[in-house]
Amino acid sequence: VDLAPEVEPASTEATITLDFGTPASAAGKEGGNDLSEDDEMREIFLEEAREVLESALAAHAEWVEAPHELALATTLRRAFHTLKGSSRMVGLKDFGEAAWACEQLYNSHLADQRAASPALLDFTAWSLGHLAGWVDEIAAGSVSEHDAGTVVRAAAAVSRAEAEESAVEVADLALPFGFPPDLPSAADLDLAAPLALPEVSFDLDLASLDAPPTADDSKLTSEHAAFDLTAPALLDPFDLLPTEPLPLADVIEDDPADLPFDLIDLDLALDFGDGASPSSHAADPSALDLPLDPGAPEIDVEESEPVPEDDDLVKLIGPLRVSIPLFNIYLNEADELSRRLSTELAEWAMELHRPIGESPIALAHSLAGSSATVGFADLSALARALEHAEARTLAIGQGTPEEARLFVDAAEEIRRLLHQFAAGFLKEPSPELMARLTAHEISSAK
Repeated sequence: VDLAPEVEPASTEATITLDFGTPASAAGKEGGNDLSEDDEMREIFLEEAREVLESALAAHAEWVEAPHELALATTLRRAFHTLKGSSRMVGLKDFGEAAWACEQLYNSHLADQRAASPALLDFTAWSLGHLAGWVDEIAAGSVSEHDAGTVVRAAAAVSRAEAEESAVEVADLALPFGFPPDLPSAADLDLAAPLALPEVSFDLDLASLDAPPTADDSKLTSEHAAFDLTAPALLDPFDLLPTEPLPLADVIEDDPADLPFDLIDLDLALDFGDGASPSSHAADPSALDLPLDPGAPEIDVEESEPVPEDDDLVKLIGPLRVSIPLFNIYLNEADELSRRLSTELAEWAMELHRPIGESPIALAHSLAGSSATVGFADLSALARALEHAEARTLAIGQGTPEEARLFVDAAEEIRRLLHQFAAGFLKEPSPELMARLTAHEISSAK
């Protein structure tokens, strides 16, 4: 990969050579991760990935003709974001890392609010083709010739080139603004020379400290009375008798053999895993009084049928069979996305004069994609309808109280369906809410 920018000294344009080759070490990285055990999830990912890449290629073609359109850059960033989330949901970590690198590049570009550079346009065309070929290899189950490292290095090189171009543009600005170009120098102002400070010497004369004292200490007087060394009390000897120790407390030691031992009834609460209390599993005393007659007939105990081992790793929710790891990943991600969606919509409902923004649209888009990955089609349809409604409101530039109420109700309905899904129930969204979203599509088109 040769992505080093060649910057001419007298030019602000950066020439970037894009040579996106695939190293030989990429072979065998991820041809497709081992998804043979879950062909249904793989087919869902492949179908969605092809649709997203097709839409992204169409947006790129329009962006080449209008590089100043930031809406097209937002569409491409959202496409890479969807590919990242969907691939990670099915275990394609390398594919997700490649899409994540592209998404990060677009995040930086959108933050600068600049037109697309030729290097970014070339990288976008190459990366979409790279990922499309990767998808075909996953579908065929062949050994992959693609890897995430190639995409990550290419995205980093384009990011550095754009940063250098931005730095050159900033250097051309005359800062600070409003100052006259010809400011006088210090010589023109005829500034006076600074005043000379007196020299300070730090040499100390320590020779006087070694001389003997000249004062007569015998003439020093004390403010206290004179001390009489012939006082009789000073001649009395000290008490030489040893100090008697204090008496110790009487300690009565009992013989351990004489101590009484009481039996302790330990009530151990056992966790049986089914939420039942220990008392519900306690045996009935009357049931323990079994006859000891050898001729009594034997009681046949029906043995429960063994549960297939495969069901231990699968979560059954209505007609859906979702693997336990995928179920946990989906719930964690969807719960965070729905929480942020509800918060941002509630904040926007308090400020309807401003545009709704890109963030709620992206959150609803991610919820629709991840829900479709696990087969939750009803929730995916609801999130997709909310995404389209938010996009129409963004194009208008402001919202109405009716739209705010509709969007908040849809976000709350998504949270409700997720909680039911986590509990093992596959519920449908409210028909009345879906009808309101359909009516919004008709009314906003007028």
